[in-house]
Amino acid sequence: LHEHVEHRTGLGRAGTRELRHRRVDSACRGAAPRTGAADASGLYAALVAAGSDDQPLAPDNSAPLVLLIDDAEDLRTVVSDFLQSSGFRVETAKNGFQGVTRAVESVPDIILMDLGMPGMDGLETARLLKKQSLTSSVPIVAFTGQTLVDDMGRVRACGFAELISKPQDLSELADTLRRILKDKSS
Repeated sequence: LHEHVEHRTGLGRAGTRELRHRRVDSACRGAAPRTGAADASGLYAALVAAGSDDQPLAPDNSAPLVLLIDDAEDLRTVVSDFLQSSGFRVETAKNGFQGVTRAVESVPDIILMDLGMPGMDGLETARLLKKQSLTSSVPIVAFTGQTLVDDMGRVRACGFAELISKPQDLSELADTLRRILKDKSS
């Protein structure tokens, strides 16, 4: 389990060790252990709360809307929960096709997208979003586990504002999204 969670969510050894301890503690108390993405997202919320000096903000209608497009369900859950606890509104999509549809329907303030998705990858999705009049000015951030240092020019040519590697400290991720949104509004 911990290798799967570590690989799919970027929790790292410490986070997966904490996840394993929670399962054991839960089982010892007679509760059924939680599994999968819900457990990982609950862990992230606890890690964020324990390590953060800031109080989480409840998203409201004036909060920036992030569209998170990623094929990994557990990662979508963890990142979405964290961003919501950081004051963002979040919508998710599980692939590029669904991402384009959601983006046109909701017109997010910023898009956070994986590059390596089955079907339509992140590069093609970004090209389509930049061709749509409703989404052409929406900043898109590549959030990927792929090493693309040599391909950064190609990534930018497809319309990405920035490339962030997974795993990423989620506090830094939220700060990066805020910075890009601030730069966009100036």
